[in-house]
Amino acid sequence: ISRVRCFKMKHVSNTTTDTNTTTNTNARNMGRPSCIKSCMDPSDTHVVALHGTSPSCPMNNIAVELFHLKSGSRVALLNTRPNQYGGGADCFEFSDVSDGTLLVGARDGSLLLWDCSISGIKSGTGNGIGNAPVKVLEQRHSAAITDVAFSPMNKVLAASCSMDGTVGFHDIHSQQTIQTVTPWDGHTGNSSGSGGLTSFAFHHDGYTWAVGTETGTVFTYDLRQTGQGPLCTMDLTSSESSSSSIRYPVKTLQFVQMKSATASTPAVKKTVSLAEDGGVTVEREKTTPSRKEISKTTYSVIQKEDPPSVSASAS
Repeated sequence: ISRVRCFKMKHVSNTTTDTNTTTNTNARNMGRPSCIKSCMDPSDTHVVALHGTSPSCPMNNIAVELFHLKSGSRVALLNTRPNQYGGGADCFEFSDVSDGTLLVGARDGSLLLWDCSISGIKSGTGNGIGNAPVKVLEQRHSAAITDVAFSPMNKVLAASCSMDGTVGFHDIHSQQTIQTVTPWDGHTGNSSGSGGLTSFAFHHDGYTWAVGTETGTVFTYDLRQTGQGPLCTMDLTSSESSSSSIRYPVKTLQFVQMKSATASTPAVKKTVSLAEDGGVTVEREKTTPSRKEISKTTYSVIQKEDPPSVSASAS
């Protein structure tokens, strides 16, 4: 790494500004918040960090900072009022198909959307310092939201999972919750049969999705057939069958596209045919997962004429 930048998160004072010198000094001396999650936006222009409580900096609101990747300067601070939406958040996600749309899952079960596009930051609309979210889907879960995701195929579809044991699918344009799924319903595996959900992921096809639980179980579904139950249920707990086996929450889920070993090496079929005039035609057919190429090469036979005969006569 030839270049390293340090982005320093700042404490967000939620008190009303006054002229009292002591109050202002205390606010400046507050410690830095912890960073719950950070990432770069889809345009690779900004670094985004979600504030969390630290021993020297208690937090009672949702705050997200945006830093310019090249300069390291802070360009925006997105925050809510004190104790609003449960007083904090534990997850956020950018949309890959909608420019600059940021979705934050709050601890009271609400979903908050901010416009973090480059044009929005320059104009100061919807994401300036201290601005409220542009849309709020209030209390779509009865407990804290633990993960959120955007559909890779549908720019208005978002999903959220919660410690209340449900997955919600939402239309962020109409701000309506389309469907709510409870993966634990009908589950008869080794798990306890209940518990919170801790992670969520969409497959690249836009239909398949997976959710992880706090007790080490993963459910996969087809979005078109959620009413028929999970496609697959995986228990990731220890191999012990006793009730005292260790169970760990599934913190992160991701679908990985595996490359086939044969996909990188195209198949080549060669056919050789002989013409009546003695020529040879070689046809090569090369097949890849995306296309088929056919080429032909003809080799002609050229007959050389015999040199004229020379007769010798004796005189």
